[in-house]
Amino acid sequence: MTKKCHVCKETVKNEFSFCPYCGTKFNSQQKSKVVKGDSSEGLKLSNMQIILTFAGIIVLVFVLLFASGAFDSPTATTTPGKNSAVQQNMPQGPSLEDLNRVNQLRDFVTNNPSDKDKILELGHALMDNGFNDEAIVNYDKYLSFDPINPDVIIDKGVCYFNLQQYDKAEEVMLSGLKINPRHIIGTFNLGIVNLNKGDREKAKEWFQKVIELDPNSDYAQQAKQLLASH
Repeated sequence: MTKKCHVCKETVKNEFSFCPYCGTKFNSQQKSKVVKGDSSEGLKLSNMQIILTFAGIIVLVFVLLFASGAFDSPTATTTPGKNSAVQQNMPQGPSLEDLNRVNQLRDFVTNNPSDKDKILELGHALMDNGFNDEAIVNYDKYLSFDPINPDVIIDKGVCYFNLQQYDKAEEVMLSGLKINPRHIIGTFNLGIVNLNKGDREKAKEWFQKVIELDPNSDYAQQAKQLLASH
């Protein structure tokens, strides 16, 4: 026969007059208890194990979610945008309104192929909404009417950048700067292109030129930050 210590709950032989685990002295009134038959104690222990196990699973799930970045805020991405400017946020995808506008411009240009202003507007709309291949086609159509427009040439280069065709983007942008060597946005974008190509030294040269062209411009400030971080 055995009995259970009322202090530490350890099971000891009935002949012990004190608990060998905690030193508690047994009195003569304490009844012995057969552990095997104590279903209530076993149930309490089982419930506690279930609760602790379930809590551990919940903690593990949250740790894995945090580690995977599920609760992270979206990260901004640098990419050139409309009119050759460099935008800080990646487009989230065209809205229904934007797609309707693109389709309207497509229909108009199809029926009015000599309207260069609408062709250019369509080119910008296509690039802004991620249709870079089609935007290049329309920029080329516009350039057939106005072949020395550096803004449009730089925009065309931005499309190649968005398509990750960095060598072609650099080639096109350089042709725009031949027309206007002081094109500050094109100069800045060439720094971005070379940075993405992995040519940091050439990128720094372009960023330095941006500062020289207009040290007080927003592009010069961005160039300074990029020079400091690279």
